[in-house]
Amino acid sequence: MVLIVGLSISRGDAPASSVTYGSTALTKIGEIGTSSVAPRVEMWALVSPTSGTATITVSRPSGSGSIVGGSVSLLGVSSVGTPVVASGTTATGLLFQPTVSGLPTTAGTVLVDTLAADFNGLGSAGPSQSVQWDTVGGGTVNGAGSTADATQTGGTMSWQVGTILSIIGWAMGAVPLSPVC
Repeated sequence: MVLIVGLSISRGDAPASSVTYGSTALTKIGEIGTSSVAPRVEMWALVSPTSGTATITVSRPSGSGSIVGGSVSLLGVSSVGTPVVASGTTATGLLFQPTVSGLPTTAGTVLVDTLAADFNGLGSAGPSQSVQWDTVGGGTVNGAGSTADATQTGGTMSWQVGTILSIIGWAMGAVPLSPVC
């Protein structure tokens, strides 16, 4: 089993210093976004977490912007691959929506993504993706995450955000999880 925690932060200059599941520390596996005026995504993982429920705690500076966090635990996977991250500005209604590509398409591999967008609304996950969380934090950041079977996505995870003619800053990361052999 692998536990993935995705953080969507309204300000890129406000990273988390730690994430724990109960008293067990997670490892930061990917991040993008460093600007005080653009969103940030962080992805954290814990391989073989203790069975049962525990509180997930995120430590970060106070007064450092809005945050949305989500998590997903996946059975049948055993290791975390190399994350892929991207960021940009999207004029919605056009072709350029938040996307990361170059992910593996190996059978049995599960892809997990996290999105942070400067948008006070919910996003729509790309084709063949299952939404795991999608919410707005503090009215300033849309935080979302989804999972997908790698063979169904062509190695690409994507989201649609915003309304016609809005300009949205975003950051996104995705990670492949390898199947148990």
